[in-house]
Amino acid sequence: MPGLRTPIVAVALIAVALVAMALALAACPIGTPRERDRDAGPDDTGYPAPRTDVTAALGSAGTLDLAAWNLKNFPCGNASFETTCRSDQPASVELVSDLIASMALDLVAVEEIADEDAFAEIVARLPDHEGVLSTDSYFDGTYQKIGLIYDATVLAAGEPLLLFASSDDFPRPALQVELTWTGAGEPLTLLLIALHLKAGETSTDRGERTRAIAQLEQYVSNLVDGAGQDNVIVLGDFNETLDAEGLPVFQPLRDTARYTIQTLANFNAGEETFLASGAILDHIVTTAALASAIDGARSKIPRLQYDVEDYRGRVSDHLPVALSLANP
Repeated sequence: MPGLRTPIVAVALIAVALVAMALALAACPIGTPRERDRDAGPDDTGYPAPRTDVTAALGSAGTLDLAAWNLKNFPCGNASFETTCRSDQPASVELVSDLIASMALDLVAVEEIADEDAFAEIVARLPDHEGVLSTDSYFDGTYQKIGLIYDATVLAAGEPLLLFASSDDFPRPALQVELTWTGAGEPLTLLLIALHLKAGETSTDRGERTRAIAQLEQYVSNLVDGAGQDNVIVLGDFNETLDAEGLPVFQPLRDTARYTIQTLANFNAGEETFLASGAILDHIVTTAALASAIDGARSKIPRLQYDVEDYRGRVSDHLPVALSLANP
């Protein structure tokens, strides 16, 4: 019937359009939004505003929320960690920026930064953030650097300092930065030490980590007892477990009158940060003076592998570990 031709065609076209729309949405995995789904970013960044809905927030407006995160040779992933690695690995700088914004973290200590430009882009994509990157590199010019990314509206950072640069037990010098939290109440000054210890499962590797932690504890105890810097946070990839085999390595930090290994509670709960083995290798240790600021809060390990499609392939084989502090 000629009079029905136009409505039938219209219905068919609408059906085709709906199918195409469904396919387009299905092809947009978490962490890779279409540009039209983003708000325009601030003029001074040159990038779209980061997403804040990729995963659940860990932080809040009234707390100082910090984390340690090994980004696995970022942004190279499994590729060679030469400085040309960015073209070899599809891991998204944008996705990491979106995850930091979504977790609502004020500070992230990152390990295994294999490209300085990629690190700078993360910082640029996060409005009001600044970054500190280790100057250390390996003998052949390659590197896996430690860095800090922090919200400069609530944190003021002092000059960075590389620790244990001459020690054979630290393949990568620890990165120390004094931070002042100005976001709530009276300013709170912290000394943050980010580290990435020797990897490996041999007795030689474990011996190296044992000596490194002994040196670290001696340094921190001197800060507390001699320099009067009570508020110290050590965080990063210790490459060591908290099971019966690994706990002796942490012996100098197991003095509960002086330190709290925050991730011990996560270990007892059966959580993981290293997805390849199910172990917790990334830790946060705090000095006793911070107990009131932490007020019994438990460190958190977000299960990003369930929120981000192919998390291990696109981001890292490590999960971050985070801790929130309140201004006492």
